Amino acid sequence: MTDATSLSQTEQALVRATGGAILMIATLLQREGLLSMEELGGKLGIYGVISAETSREEGLILAAWSGMLSSMAGDLPKFHKH
Repeated sequence: MTDATSLSQTEQALVRATGGAILMIATLLQREGLLSMEELGGKLGIYGVISAETSREEGLILAAWSGMLSSMAGDLPKFHKH
């Protein structure tokens, strides 16, 4: 996968929809004080690097999702464990 244009419209929609679902779940986890969006984004980024060793395409998609979480993490209140 060189860029988003190498994906079909359906594949692009699937990547965006899944990323949006991950973002929603991450927001709920942070709101409940279970896991910060920043930490989840970091872990997803690590998983992306590892995945890229066997599948460049999967690694790129995971990196994109990690970036979404990291970007949103700065816009939300900081995580505090109870």
